[in-house]
Amino acid sequence: MLGPAKPDLDRALKTVFETDYNVRYKCGELSSKLGEVGYLPDGYAVSILVPFPLNTRSCANLERFLDAIRDGPEIFCQGPLEQEVIVTNYREGRCPDLELEVGAVLFHDINRGLIPSEIPAWEGESGDRALTSRRTGYVLVIDTFLYDLADVLQQLCGCSVIEDDPTSELVAQIYDQHVVIAGLEECAVLSKDRSRRVVLGFTNEWAASEQKVATNSRQDFSNQLQMVCRRIQEINRPVLELLNEGHS
Repeated sequence: MLGPAKPDLDRALKTVFETDYNVRYKCGELSSKLGEVGYLPDGYAVSILVPFPLNTRSCANLERFLDAIRDGPEIFCQGPLEQEVIVTNYREGRCPDLELEVGAVLFHDINRGLIPSEIPAWEGESGDRALTSRRTGYVLVIDTFLYDLADVLQQLCGCSVIEDDPTSELVAQIYDQHVVIAGLEECAVLSKDRSRRVVLGFTNEWAASEQKVATNSRQDFSNQLQMVCRRIQEINRPVLELLNEGHS
Protein backbone atom coordinates (compact mmCIF):
# COMPACT_ATOMS: atom_id res chain seq x y z
CA MET A 1 0.00 0.00 0.00
CA LEU A 2 2.87 2.41 0.75
CA GLY A 3 5.09 1.48 -2.19
CA PRO A 4 3.15 2.91 -5.16
CA ALA A 5 2.42 6.19 -3.37
CA LYS A 6 5.94 6.75 -2.03
CA PRO A 7 7.57 8.59 -5.01
CA ASP A 8 4.81 11.22 -5.10
CA LEU A 9 4.87 11.51 -1.32
CA ASP A 10 8.65 11.93 -1.27
CA ARG A 11 8.51 14.72 -3.87
CA ALA A 12 5.88 16.58 -1.86
CA LEU A 13 7.68 16.13 1.46
CA LYS A 14 11.02 17.20 -0.04
CA THR A 15 9.50 20.51 -1.12
CA VAL A 16 7.84 21.15 2.25
CA PHE A 17 10.66 20.09 4.58
CA GLU A 18 13.51 21.71 2.63
CA THR A 19 11.53 24.97 2.48
CA ASP A 20 10.57 25.00 6.15
CA TYR A 21 13.80 23.63 7.67
CA ASN A 22 17.53 23.51 6.93
CA VAL A 23 17.39 19.85 5.88
CA ARG A 24 17.98 17.78 2.75
CA TYR A 25 15.36 15.11 2.10
CA LYS A 26 16.96 12.12 0.34
CA CYS A 27 14.45 9.31 0.75
CA GLY A 28 14.17 6.94 -2.21
CA GLU A 29 12.57 3.64 -3.11
CA LEU A 30 10.88 1.61 -0.41
CA SER A 31 12.44 -1.73 0.42
CA SER A 32 10.56 -4.84 -0.63
CA LYS A 33 10.70 -5.99 2.99
CA LEU A 34 7.88 -3.69 4.02
CA GLY A 35 7.49 -5.09 7.52
CA GLU A 36 11.01 -3.99 8.38
CA VAL A 37 10.70 -0.36 7.29
CA GLY A 38 7.07 0.71 7.53
CA TYR A 39 3.99 0.32 9.68
CA LEU A 40 0.49 1.62 9.10
CA PRO A 41 -0.63 4.19 10.12
CA ASP A 42 2.83 5.47 11.16
CA GLY A 43 4.27 5.26 7.64
CA TYR A 44 7.75 4.17 6.67
CA ALA A 45 10.83 4.47 8.88
CA VAL A 46 13.28 7.32 8.32
CA SER A 47 16.60 8.42 9.82
CA ILE A 48 17.60 12.03 10.40
CA LEU A 49 21.38 12.57 10.33
CA VAL A 50 22.62 15.77 12.00
CA PRO A 51 26.31 16.76 12.21
CA PHE A 52 26.95 17.43 15.89
CA PRO A 53 30.11 19.32 16.96
CA LEU A 54 30.38 18.55 20.67
CA ASN A 55 30.65 21.70 22.79
CA THR A 56 28.85 23.27 25.74
CA ARG A 57 26.27 25.00 23.55
CA SER A 58 25.46 21.95 21.39
CA CYS A 59 25.14 19.73 24.49
CA ALA A 60 22.72 22.21 26.07
CA ASN A 61 20.67 22.31 22.84
CA LEU A 62 20.51 18.50 22.69
CA GLU A 63 19.37 18.29 26.30
CA ARG A 64 16.67 20.89 25.59
CA PHE A 65 15.54 18.74 22.65
CA LEU A 66 15.36 15.62 24.85
CA ASP A 67 13.31 17.48 27.45
CA ALA A 68 10.98 18.87 24.77
CA ILE A 69 10.38 15.37 23.37
CA ARG A 70 9.84 13.89 26.82
CA ASP A 71 7.51 16.63 28.03
CA GLY A 72 5.56 17.19 24.80
CA PRO A 73 2.93 15.18 22.91
CA GLU A 74 3.69 11.50 22.35
CA ILE A 75 6.38 11.11 19.68
CA PHE A 76 8.45 8.07 18.73
CA CYS A 77 12.14 8.67 18.11
CA GLN A 78 15.35 7.00 19.17
CA GLY A 79 18.99 6.86 18.17
CA PRO A 80 22.63 7.27 19.14
CA LEU A 81 25.36 9.84 18.75
CA GLU A 82 27.80 8.17 16.33
CA GLN A 83 31.46 9.18 16.26
CA GLU A 84 32.28 9.54 12.57
CA VAL A 85 34.35 11.47 10.04
CA ILE A 86 33.00 14.92 9.09
CA VAL A 87 34.56 16.60 6.05
CA THR A 88 33.85 20.18 4.97
CA ASN A 89 34.91 21.72 1.66
CA TYR A 90 35.04 25.51 2.16
CA ARG A 91 34.62 26.96 -1.33
CA GLU A 92 37.05 29.73 -2.25
CA GLY A 93 35.47 33.16 -2.53
CA ARG A 94 32.14 32.02 -1.08
CA CYS A 95 32.76 32.08 2.71
CA PRO A 96 32.60 35.72 3.90
CA ASP A 97 32.01 34.49 7.47
CA LEU A 98 35.31 32.58 7.69
CA GLU A 99 38.92 33.37 6.81
CA LEU A 100 40.04 30.55 4.50
CA GLU A 101 43.44 30.06 6.05
CA VAL A 102 44.71 26.83 7.64
CA GLY A 103 45.12 28.22 11.16
CA ALA A 104 41.74 29.97 11.12
CA VAL A 105 39.93 26.79 9.99
CA LEU A 106 41.68 24.72 12.67
CA PHE A 107 40.66 27.25 15.34
CA HIS A 108 37.11 27.17 13.96
CA ASP A 109 36.96 23.37 14.18
CA ILE A 110 38.53 23.03 17.62
CA ASN A 111 36.38 25.76 19.17
CA ARG A 112 33.27 23.90 18.00
CA GLY A 113 34.34 20.54 19.43
CA LEU A 114 35.70 18.75 16.36
CA ILE A 115 39.01 16.85 16.41
CA PRO A 116 41.21 17.61 13.36
CA SER A 117 42.48 14.42 11.72
CA GLU A 118 44.89 16.23 9.37
CA ILE A 119 45.96 19.71 8.32
CA PRO A 120 43.34 21.44 6.10
CA ALA A 121 44.48 21.53 2.47
CA TRP A 122 43.39 23.18 -0.77
CA GLU A 123 41.79 20.87 -3.35
CA GLY A 124 40.46 21.38 -6.86
CA GLU A 125 41.31 23.42 -9.92
CA SER A 126 42.14 27.14 -9.93
CA GLY A 127 38.92 29.16 -9.85
CA ASP A 128 36.95 26.34 -8.26
CA ARG A 129 39.08 25.41 -5.24
CA ALA A 130 38.00 24.46 -1.75
CA LEU A 131 39.89 24.37 1.52
CA THR A 132 39.10 20.88 2.82
CA SER A 133 39.00 20.12 6.53
CA ARG A 134 38.80 16.51 7.75
CA ARG A 135 38.00 15.82 11.37
CA THR A 136 36.46 13.40 13.81
CA GLY A 137 33.12 14.47 15.19
CA TYR A 138 29.70 13.18 16.09
CA VAL A 139 26.58 12.63 14.03
CA LEU A 140 23.20 12.51 15.76
CA VAL A 141 21.23 9.69 14.11
CA ILE A 142 17.52 9.91 14.95
CA ASP A 143 15.21 7.09 13.87
CA THR A 144 11.52 7.85 13.63
CA PHE A 145 8.50 7.20 11.41
CA LEU A 146 6.91 9.43 8.80
CA TYR A 147 3.97 10.19 11.09
CA ASP A 148 6.26 11.90 13.64
CA LEU A 149 8.91 13.29 11.26
CA ALA A 150 7.55 16.86 11.07
CA ASP A 151 7.21 17.08 14.86
CA VAL A 152 10.77 15.82 15.42
CA LEU A 153 12.15 18.33 12.88
CA GLN A 154 10.22 21.14 14.51
CA GLN A 155 11.69 20.30 17.91
CA LEU A 156 15.23 19.94 16.49
CA CYS A 157 14.99 23.40 14.91
CA GLY A 158 13.25 24.94 17.93
CA CYS A 159 16.10 23.76 20.17
CA SER A 160 18.78 24.90 17.64
CA VAL A 161 20.13 21.36 17.14
CA ILE A 162 19.49 22.22 13.47
CA GLU A 163 20.39 25.83 12.65
CA ASP A 164 18.59 27.95 10.07
CA ASP A 165 21.70 30.06 9.30
CA PRO A 166 22.39 29.73 5.53
CA THR A 167 26.12 29.31 6.26
CA SER A 168 25.50 26.58 8.85
CA GLU A 169 27.19 23.21 8.42
CA LEU A 170 24.63 21.55 10.71
CA VAL A 171 22.53 20.54 7.73
CA ALA A 172 20.32 17.57 8.55
CA GLN A 173 19.92 14.81 5.99
CA ILE A 174 16.87 12.55 5.89
CA TYR A 175 17.10 9.02 4.49
CA ASP A 176 14.99 5.89 4.46
CA GLN A 177 16.06 4.04 7.57
CA HIS A 178 16.85 0.78 5.74
CA VAL A 179 19.43 2.63 3.59
CA VAL A 180 21.23 3.92 6.68
CA ILE A 181 21.14 0.54 8.42
CA ALA A 182 22.65 -1.08 5.33
CA GLY A 183 25.69 1.19 5.74
CA LEU A 184 25.88 4.54 3.99
CA GLU A 185 29.52 5.34 3.30
CA GLU A 186 29.05 8.94 2.26
CA CYS A 187 26.34 11.58 2.73
CA ALA A 188 27.06 14.96 1.13
CA VAL A 189 25.10 18.23 1.08
CA LEU A 190 25.70 21.91 0.34
CA SER A 191 24.87 24.62 2.85
CA LYS A 192 21.94 26.85 1.92
CA ASP A 193 24.24 29.60 0.63
CA ARG A 194 26.33 26.98 -1.26
CA SER A 195 29.50 28.24 0.44
CA ARG A 196 30.50 24.83 1.77
CA ARG A 197 29.92 21.14 1.13
CA VAL A 198 29.60 18.82 4.13
CA VAL A 199 30.29 15.10 3.85
CA LEU A 200 29.47 12.59 6.59
CA GLY A 201 31.75 9.58 6.23
CA PHE A 202 30.37 6.66 8.20
CA THR A 203 33.07 4.27 9.31
CA ASN A 204 31.21 2.14 11.84
CA GLU A 205 29.12 -0.90 11.05
CA TRP A 206 25.84 -0.29 12.78
CA ALA A 207 25.28 -3.85 13.91
CA ALA A 208 22.68 -4.18 16.63
CA SER A 209 25.03 -6.37 18.64
CA GLU A 210 27.51 -3.48 18.89
CA GLN A 211 25.01 -0.98 20.24
CA LYS A 212 25.30 -0.13 23.91
CA VAL A 213 22.35 -0.82 26.15
CA ALA A 214 20.16 2.26 26.34
CA THR A 215 19.51 3.91 29.68
CA ASN A 216 16.41 5.79 30.74
CA SER A 217 18.39 7.89 33.18
CA ARG A 218 18.40 11.49 32.02
CA GLN A 219 21.19 12.32 34.46
CA ASP A 220 23.39 9.43 33.29
CA PHE A 221 23.11 10.62 29.70
CA SER A 222 23.89 14.21 30.67
CA ASN A 223 26.96 13.10 32.64
CA GLN A 224 28.25 10.98 29.74
CA LEU A 225 27.72 13.84 27.30
CA GLN A 226 29.67 16.27 29.47
CA MET A 227 32.45 13.71 29.99
CA VAL A 228 32.90 13.26 26.24
CA CYS A 229 32.84 17.04 25.73
CA ARG A 230 35.64 17.47 28.30
CA ARG A 231 37.62 14.65 26.68
CA ILE A 232 37.46 16.35 23.27
CA GLN A 233 38.78 19.55 24.84
CA GLU A 234 41.69 17.60 26.36
CA ILE A 235 42.53 15.97 23.02
CA ASN A 236 42.46 19.32 21.20
CA ARG A 237 44.48 21.26 23.80
CA PRO A 238 47.98 20.46 22.40
CA VAL A 239 46.92 21.53 18.90
CA LEU A 240 45.38 24.72 20.26
CA GLU A 241 48.59 25.52 22.16
CA LEU A 242 50.66 25.08 18.97
CA LEU A 243 48.30 27.35 17.04
CA ASN A 244 48.52 30.00 19.75
CA GLU A 245 52.33 29.81 19.68
CA GLY A 246 52.28 30.27 15.91
CA HIS A 247 50.21 33.47 16.24
CA SER A 248 52.25 34.94 19.10
